[in-house]
Amino acid sequence: YGPQSSDLRLYVKAFARRRPYFAGLPSHRADWLHISDAATALVRLTERVPEARVYNVVADAPSSFGDFMDHFARLLGVRHPLHIPRWGWGLARTIITQEQMELLRLSTTASSARFRAEFGWQPQFPDYHAGLADALRAWGKTPVSL
Repeated sequence: YGPQSSDLRLYVKAFARRRPYFAGLPSHRADWLHISDAATALVRLTERVPEARVYNVVADAPSSFGDFMDHFARLLGVRHPLHIPRWGWGLARTIITQEQMELLRLSTTASSARFRAEFGWQPQFPDYHAGLADALRAWGKTPVSL
């Protein structure tokens, strides 16, 4: 996510129109990483190509999609963004692709401790709260103080 995200821009429009969104289950958590933090991590990797290893690069602040988007809505000044209620999930499947449903069903968290230790990397945006506010400022919008 970040100011380059066309999806975030679409949510701005959806919130302005009071359209509900499919928030998924609150227990399903994911790690969020600002695009500029992803870019700096990739630069670190290219500076010193490691052995064939897999690294997790995350902000280490997992959250549900609903919490992420609700916070974004509040930064925009939307008090209570509407969620598609659980009883409406069957109907939501007619407008949400199978891939999107699969993503919302996932609950994965990771730690980037090894990458941080080996590459001396720290995210500029330690959580999505700071990162979403940055995206709004990049668009020339003032985030609502929470």
